[in-house]
Amino acid sequence: MGSILRFRRRRFYIGAFISLLMLAASMSHIVGCAGQVEKDFEHINGTRVHFSYIDERANSVCVAGDFNGWSKAAHCMTKTEGSWAVDLNLTPGRYQYLFVIDGRLWRPDSGAFLNESNGFGGENSVLVVD
Repeated sequence: MGSILRFRRRRFYIGAFISLLMLAASMSHIVGCAGQVEKDFEHINGTRVHFSYIDERANSVCVAGDFNGWSKAAHCMTKTEGSWAVDLNLTPGRYQYLFVIDGRLWRPDSGAFLNESNGFGGENSVLVVD
């Protein structure tokens, strides 16, 4: 009888653990690596993704990634009280990106859940949009 109870407890804990893993995986799509991700049904062209970066000393911050050809100036952020932000509409897919500070410093997103080697000795942040 004791072994049956241990098996049931173990099965319960394994089920709870799997449920938590699935919840965490789904949250990465809701929260996103870049911050808030929200389905925008008013825009047919994708999902609105909110990118943010905190640097009070920066003069400019832009987000560059494979969604804009790694352009250093295509999607520049607006500064509000030391925090930089921009909203982009992205179609479903997997994107690598970096923040470009003052047009010369390339930095990964410190809040990203996923990072991937960029082949140049550094890492890019990764965002998955459903």
